[in-house]
Amino acid sequence: MFGPPLCSPLKITTFTTILSLAAGFFAWTFAGSIHARSRNLVPGVIIVATGGFAVFLVLQLKLDPDKMALDPECHHPRPRDSASQYFNEIAVHTSNVVKDLTEAKHNPALNRQVYEQALTLNAKIRPFPKEHLSELQRAVLALYGAQTAAALAIAMEPIAANARDARAFAKEAVAYAKVSNDTLASLMSRGDVAGQAAIDYVSTYKTQDKARYMEGLAKILEAQWAQLAGAKPEYSDADIAAAFSGLKSQFLRDISASTDGPIKWYCGSSKSKERAPCDAL
Repeated sequence: MFGPPLCSPLKITTFTTILSLAAGFFAWTFAGSIHARSRNLVPGVIIVATGGFAVFLVLQLKLDPDKMALDPECHHPRPRDSASQYFNEIAVHTSNVVKDLTEAKHNPALNRQVYEQALTLNAKIRPFPKEHLSELQRAVLALYGAQTAAALAIAMEPIAANARDARAFAKEAVAYAKVSNDTLASLMSRGDVAGQAAIDYVSTYKTQDKARYMEGLAKILEAQWAQLAGAKPEYSDADIAAAFSGLKSQFLRDISASTDGPIKWYCGSSKSKERAPCDAL
């Protein structure tokens, strides 16, 4: 209630009232006398007070919330608070991009919209002040980065001229996904409160499974674009299969993995049907 900063009128009024009461009771324990009278506490009524109540009366009048200067942080939020608010905005933005990308599976005309939204979001995630986030938030932010970079590679027009940029986005998604997965694994291996919180979060939102899936999906994307450009893929089939290892069939069905364009492309090849994730679809 009284933790800084004191910004709301309710907090300030309650704080000054309790402070005045405490001072009045403290003054009551001392010998001596004090007298005060006021018309301001209750308009139109003269109040005469003595002793500890007089101290309360004087302080209550002097500590007028309307005349008190607000804590500077009321106008300039703490970096951690600003980062948390910005993080929440990015979470909403990412959710919208993923939703529109899902709709674009059935309506390719939406790809341009997805690309523009993801490009703006990617520019926000890259310079994010991560030092003001918790470890769990950093892992989740990295997952958002993987989803956004992958969306860019998926939404680009499939022509050879775009292959260089698309492959760069795909590799960026792989890097983000690895950071997310590694951070979560490290955090959950700890036996402290933060580690247990991470375990609970991952269990609820399947964050680590999503990070693994995004790593594999992004590797497939890189291979897909490399083929279009007539270049050698960055990742082998074994690298792709390793990224999907441990993902259960139920999870892949829950996220409709079989309808994702890169997965359909990869699993359409006879040599890939016996490898993860194709063998679990």
